[in-house]
Amino acid sequence: MPNEVESVSVVIIGAGIGGLTFAIALKRKLRFDDFIIYEKADDVGGTWRDNCYPGCSSDIPIHWYSLYSDLDPEWPNVLGYQPQIEAYWQKLSRKYGLYKKISFRTRVISAEWDSQKNMYYVTAQSGNGNETYCWAKVVVSAVGLLSEPAYPPGVEEEITRSLDTRVFKGPMWHSSRWCEAVPLQGKTVGVIGNAASAAQFIPIISKDPTVKVVNVCRTPNWYISLPNSTYSNVTKWAFAHVPLTMRGYYYWVSFRDDFIFCLRKYTAFGKLSLRAAKEYILARSPKKYHDKIVPDFPIGCKRYIVDVGYLDSLHRDNVEVNWNGFKEFYSDGVLTGAGEQIPVDAIIFATGFKVSEYLVRVVGTNGSIQQFYLSQGGPTAHIGTTVPTFPNFFMLYGPNTVMGHGSVVCTVECQVGYVLQLLSPILDGRLSSVYVTQEACDDYNTYMQSQLSSPNSPMMKCTSWFRAGPDQSGKVISTFPDPWLAFWWYLRRPAWGDFECYDRKSRRIALGASQHWRDISRPFSGLFLDIINACVSGFLRARRMISNFVPGYGSEL
Repeated sequence: MPNEVESVSVVIIGAGIGGLTFAIALKRKLRFDDFIIYEKADDVGGTWRDNCYPGCSSDIPIHWYSLYSDLDPEWPNVLGYQPQIEAYWQKLSRKYGLYKKISFRTRVISAEWDSQKNMYYVTAQSGNGNETYCWAKVVVSAVGLLSEPAYPPGVEEEITRSLDTRVFKGPMWHSSRWCEAVPLQGKTVGVIGNAASAAQFIPIISKDPTVKVVNVCRTPNWYISLPNSTYSNVTKWAFAHVPLTMRGYYYWVSFRDDFIFCLRKYTAFGKLSLRAAKEYILARSPKKYHDKIVPDFPIGCKRYIVDVGYLDSLHRDNVEVNWNGFKEFYSDGVLTGAGEQIPVDAIIFATGFKVSEYLVRVVGTNGSIQQFYLSQGGPTAHIGTTVPTFPNFFMLYGPNTVMGHGSVVCTVECQVGYVLQLLSPILDGRLSSVYVTQEACDDYNTYMQSQLSSPNSPMMKCTSWFRAGPDQSGKVISTFPDPWLAFWWYLRRPAWGDFECYDRKSRRIALGASQHWRDISRPFSGLFLDIINACVSGFLRARRMISNFVPGYGSEL
């Protein structure tokens, strides 16, 4: 350990959406500036910096996918495209003076808790291999859930080999590393995987008739339609100049999407949406794929895909789907699970990200984060934010925080507000350390898994990145089972009795009564169910009343 090591109050790992949102909140809400952000890349933006493949866009309406404090009236479309979203976060970084707080091309190697100092000893490594060190009162993990590419077994080792030792010597890259791409004109391209990324870039690259695309996949996905409409100049003017218009629209989009989620989960509307999705897929896709392209698992088992032209592109002569999955390479291309040899000139892996591993070595009072994950059967945290035995360590977009219908930005904002309440007493010196109890974490996760990983859960009907383990067949680790509004409710304020709190002399103190998650969740869930049932019942009663006066009304429904 070097003799002189600088100290900082807060270390933030990552300058993506989570890290930037947290830094902005420190400056705006706490007027606090004693922090540093370590970022492994050379600019801000996280996943929106890395995923620059053709057609990359949000699949959540972009106004809801923006910071509430910095809504932008000039978004041109309902869904935002990657260059626009990256530019948005770069603009915010300049606005709040964050660039001078970021150490770029620097990867955090470890953060180890020192119980004598009540601080983390943080080791970071720059791109040239030099290591830097600092002490930090608080460490905030904003590494992102979708940052490290995942590949089929054996592929990552093959890609890292020198070209002359590879089995397949053509160019290949992950969709989140498109900077490594080569021109595709006149080439046969093997695309491995058919989820969100592939569904966005295949329609774009296949517009060129000289590019032949062979999409090699194992299982189908559920697709829904969300037209990417353009906002008129009048609408954008109203957003910019008519008070509360843009904020009202923000609330409307979030309420609408959350309400539809509740209808699907709690009412018979879920069966109707399943039927509608099946009809949509069959209406848009070629008949030759109809026996393969409709999933045999329920919506929610995997994340549904917003169709931006993928199903239509399957009608093109230069696009082909192979359902036998990737097995391995051979000298001229891809070998499928059925033993077929598919010759290709280049391979693009649209195979998702590593979500079961925590790749930074953070050590608390009883081992590392990854060791804790392994002891729990996969990534586990209290409301996706705090972890037992890890004082003053907070996660953004941690385990079980993904909502297929909700905004990641909004999710992170909820967590940031919660974390600020927990760390404020640390920053002002009233407390030396805070961490959630094992009991509270167990209580929360017992309920989570009772919904997510029970035999009746739709997420247990297939394998997906929602689940733990190398074969993606363990407990559900990624998704949050309730409405977004419930997530906000659980994080609106800390239940201080669920935390171990220590003062500056390391004496344990009680700051409030214990209010375990179970105590507050059930009344809220019950209220939500009552509201939904009342709306559905009211609709049915109205239908019956109208049918008494209008013969034949409702018979077509």
